[in-house]
Amino acid sequence: MCILVAIMLCFVSALLYISLRSRQVYSARVLRVILELWIAFALILCIFAYISHFLGSASSGGSLAGELATRLAHWYALTQAQQFTLLAGALLAVGLFVHVLLSIQALQSRPLPELPAHEGENS
Repeated sequence: MCILVAIMLCFVSALLYISLRSRQVYSARVLRVILELWIAFALILCIFAYISHFLGSASSGGSLAGELATRLAHWYALTQAQQFTLLAGALLAVGLFVHVLLSIQALQSRPLPELPAHEGENS
């Protein structure tokens, strides 16, 4: 799963780099946004691994109501510190991901640079 996410992030990073550099965004700014994207995904994967460690992994059978009841029972069996850590980590991961998306949107809203006119064209 992590390898698949890493491969997907490589493709997204390359496309993002090409897109933002075509809008003449500085390379350092583009690389910072890509780094933030990787950190956000790594944090999300760590949070999901942490959650599955405490709440168990999804079962293949059974009803949704039974699965939900099992997850809630595991949740309430956690200490308040563990619950707080899970919620804080999830909020941090989602917040960082939203920040990255807003940064990308702001950079992509820049107008495309104008192409130079050819010599024979009338302006």
